[in-house]
Amino acid sequence: MVELKLYNTPIEISIRILLILNRFKRALEINSIIIYDHLMLHIGDVDKNCLSLHPANPYHATELLAKRRTVQSAINLLMKKGLVNIICSKDGFKYKDSEIGEYFLSYFESEYYFKLCNNVDILAERFSDFTEAELNEFINNNIHMWKDETKTDILFRGEFID
Repeated sequence: MVELKLYNTPIEISIRILLILNRFKRALEINSIIIYDHLMLHIGDVDKNCLSLHPANPYHATELLAKRRTVQSAINLLMKKGLVNIICSKDGFKYKDSEIGEYFLSYFESEYYFKLCNNVDILAERFSDFTEAELNEFINNNIHMWKDETKTDILFRGEFID
């Protein structure tokens, strides 16, 4: 049997990465891209007044560890299509959206896409001046709180639990 993966595929993640790079207006390292992609979907982890696009689950904090390979595949896809440029520096590889990437994003119009835009704008406003070390410190200081929000999130969304 062929397994068909619908969510978090390199194509879906590539659009989110392109949006992150576009809104942050600077080159980012892969670790920062992974963190911003996670926070874009779980914006309630950053601002309790915002509703996350993806519901909390007991393991959602571990998504940060699990998505590196898929994010790298998505970046590779974006580079092959000329939507992202790679920048080599003494600090390592960074990625920046290209002019074509910005143009490509202009074709998206769904409600979900506009929610992603809103969330990444919140992130860019809050974290635009953070170094990778400061971003990692934010994650390390907050990740322990994310595992306990599952029941609250399920109740808030109106699902039944025992």
